[in-house]
Amino acid sequence: MILAFLSLILLPLQPRADYVEEKYVGDTYCLSQFSRLDQLKFHACRYLYSKSWGWIDLKHFTAAAELLAKNSKINRTKYMFYYAILAGESHEQNSNNKNELGSVYSYEDLVSNFLGASFQYLANNGWFKGLSFNQSLLSFFESFEISDEPQVDAPNFKSLDEPKKNKSYYPLFNTKKADANHPIQKKLNELRVDVTQKFNDNRDWRERTIIRLAPILN
Repeated sequence: MILAFLSLILLPLQPRADYVEEKYVGDTYCLSQFSRLDQLKFHACRYLYSKSWGWIDLKHFTAAAELLAKNSKINRTKYMFYYAILAGESHEQNSNNKNELGSVYSYEDLVSNFLGASFQYLANNGWFKGLSFNQSLLSFFESFEISDEPQVDAPNFKSLDEPKKNKSYYPLFNTKKADANHPIQKKLNELRVDVTQKFNDNRDWRERTIIRLAPILN
């Protein structure tokens, strides 16, 4: 049942681009423009730079969030939270196995998947109760220190297409640590530690899940 459900909603994970593209880099103003989750996939502001989280790809963010977008009982569970994250990783692995050109395991991909799944998981569990979608999004990103001058703040802005891989949920090219006292950042850190430990302690299950999801992404 889970695989059948995922097969219907994994399509947004398929389009790709080569690393962060300067012409699609946005800023905090972009975040105020979104009133629905699906808008993030098609907006010109695809990439945001966070001083504490590095580069965030909103298309990957949205693809992971959409897997949990229906606020059902199962989508409030860690079970589906893990699956949403592994679906993105399965796509990366599938592309890697096919030797596809492009941004396989690009430095922003898995971090963006994690953040998108986390955003929707928190929303489903009442973190943004009473808020509109845009208010929820702004509340989530409030402590990220999204840059209005990424060309100044991002240490790799002059080499965005550098083939730097990242197979973890910890960012590259961030310039500082997130505010550990902020409720959102505190929860994100807890979720990231949990996911990392879950996947490390259950490597066989993780690999089987990635393999099982791969045919859906063909």
